[in-house]
Amino acid sequence: MLGLGHGSIFEVRNLGGLFTPDAKAAYAFAMARFKPDTIVFLHHLGCGCYSQLDLEPEPDVRKHIVEYGCLHAKFTVEGFLERHRLTLPKEYVLQLITEEGSRAQKTALVNHLMFNRKEQYNAVKDGRLKIVELMYPAGRGKTYIVPERLEGSQDMDRVEY
Repeated sequence: MLGLGHGSIFEVRNLGGLFTPDAKAAYAFAMARFKPDTIVFLHHLGCGCYSQLDLEPEPDVRKHIVEYGCLHAKFTVEGFLERHRLTLPKEYVLQLITEEGSRAQKTALVNHLMFNRKEQYNAVKDGRLKIVELMYPAGRGKTYIVPERLEGSQDMDRVEY
């Protein structure tokens, strides 16, 4: 899918793709050891974290959802849709929430770099270190680039990667 060779990926998996302390530690290790020029956030639609938002998940899952931004993504999208008086099918709303969650995690990474890893933060700012956000709609289409902003993304047009 990404056209990379063997050993080209250092993968971190966690619930919701959230930038948790474990993800920060894995990121720090990968940056020090491999010195990549690109970081890819690869989320998937139907993500368990975001699909749990309207349910009563187990307490540990709920804590994770609240602490690391899933719930914030939901409120952001719902507020946006309400302010613009938009009604979308539930599937599209969940897609927008998952994309907003991806943007929030990218922001969390950039903020972490700004306060803790100035050299890497500057590399992101000047384009030497790229952060790419991709979404994989499992079984429903091709991987696409997550829109940079919620504003304008409600048309559901996506650029394939």
